[in-house]
Amino acid sequence: MKQLLLIRHAKSDWTAGQSDRERPLNDRGKRTVYGMAALVRDRIPSGTVVWSSPARRALTTARLFATTLGWEEKRIQVKEDLYTFDDSELESAISECPDEVESLLVFGHNEAITDLVNTFGDRLIVNVPTAGFVHLELPITHWALLRKGRTIMTIFPKEHDIT
Repeated sequence: MKQLLLIRHAKSDWTAGQSDRERPLNDRGKRTVYGMAALVRDRIPSGTVVWSSPARRALTTARLFATTLGWEEKRIQVKEDLYTFDDSELESAISECPDEVESLLVFGHNEAITDLVNTFGDRLIVNVPTAGFVHLELPITHWALLRKGRTIMTIFPKEHDIT
């Protein structure tokens, strides 16, 4: 059984005038990360491997989570192929995870995250919001054999008045 945890990057700053890849988080996004990290702290299995998209907003979200959770920043592995909005590309990236990894946490982007959790989870989620957290349990022993599992939990900022 593999555990797949997904976090959509926090709210970004559209007024910054930078490229999509370089767009930073806005102040609200930063505040939300701290609150969400506190909520999911005890829900992330020990030894979880952490991957992030290289996009500034996703990587900053991952780094702020790491700081809040007391993780060393070097725990975050930046994966170029996570900079995608397509669920099949995200699936392909996850399927390359080494099989010795039992729990994988991915910081990425929508629509890829919402579509992926609807493909591999058992609960319809219309939209994973910014800084949203989804935990899937997958009945596999090899990441390359991704298949439908169970949606164990979702934690979204508005449900907890985190904004």
